[in-house]
Amino acid sequence: TPIFVPPPFLRKALLATAASEDPLSAALSALEAARNFDETHGNDASFTEKATTFILPFLRWCWGAKQGLVTSVFSEVRPDNLDFSTFAISRHAQCLKPNQTSADRSTALPSGNDSSVLRQLTESIARQNLVAEKHIQLKKEELELRETIEERKTTKRLHETSRWMLRNAAAIDADLPTPDDMFEYCKAFMSQQTWADADQELRYRFEERGLDDVAWFKGTAKALYSGKFIYMNPGAPSNFSAFVFYEEQAIARSDHNSRHVLFHFQQSEGIGLTADEIQASTKQTCRIPQDYVSLGKQLEFFYGAFCIFFGPESIGATKMNELLLCYGRHSQDFKEMIAADSTFPAQFLYAVDTRVQKWLRACKKAKSRDLVEDSYLEFADLIRSVELKS
Repeated sequence: TPIFVPPPFLRKALLATAASEDPLSAALSALEAARNFDETHGNDASFTEKATTFILPFLRWCWGAKQGLVTSVFSEVRPDNLDFSTFAISRHAQCLKPNQTSADRSTALPSGNDSSVLRQLTESIARQNLVAEKHIQLKKEELELRETIEERKTTKRLHETSRWMLRNAAAIDADLPTPDDMFEYCKAFMSQQTWADADQELRYRFEERGLDDVAWFKGTAKALYSGKFIYMNPGAPSNFSAFVFYEEQAIARSDHNSRHVLFHFQQSEGIGLTADEIQASTKQTCRIPQDYVSLGKQLEFFYGAFCIFFGPESIGATKMNELLLCYGRHSQDFKEMIAADSTFPAQFLYAVDTRVQKWLRACKKAKSRDLVEDSYLEFADLIRSVELKS
């Protein structure tokens, strides 16, 4: 590899521009110094080569560095000349013993084969640096492996079909392969140590979206934490449903039975449970919307749940957002339908719920993302039926 050794006039010019990191700035300074040198020594016959010609390799290097074509290099000169070797040993001695006087340094200079001690010391330090770098890299890989193992432990408890369903549901494009993992907020929910912690995580995510007034029963959080997004029983809304996310408010006891539907599910899993334990941990409350406002609220909460579990840019969340926008644009049509039939809010919400459940089943069964039937989430016909009062 050719080595360019800058002459004194060029070193002085480069040191004057050392503050700049621009290679072109160094090239311009070098070119100006070379021209000044040629003008000063133009009549000196001892200079057989022009300085502007001599610095051409350096100018090419500056251009290559500016274009990003030059990588970092390191060169070390190890001359065999005895004078250079003695000077190197002297400099090493001064660095190792900086408080010595000149006389002390001259008497303390190693001679003959003592220079091999410094060489061995340098090589030993270099080996230690290599070992330290290798150790740091191994520790980093160990931490990454530990994080991966812990992450797998938290989601491994979910059945494979549930993990596959959540990954398919998190897709943002039907033509792309199934995502490698579930949405980050869903993963954070599933990674909690207990379902009670998961319930708190879900509360935080709703509040983060400005939906502080949403409520759900504890059994809902427990079911979702177990990866159960599908109805427990066909035709009975539960788990991931628009009926289980409702607005928190005080309700009179006399109105309780007409405004709520209570579903009880018992999961013994080979262990006997008391009635109190079953009631406290597995029942779910579903709110039946009564008017335009409460129906809109529950649709908004359901859209928020889509964003939390599948991602705001997922196909499902996008379709639910379109439905919510149509609900607002056709508010008068919905109000008229509700005025004509008090059961219409429940009927409409159940129609939405049914389609979402079919879509989730498709996400659970499809072997690849392009096989998921996303047309289940096309709600244009529902909106059209409201417009036509049919």
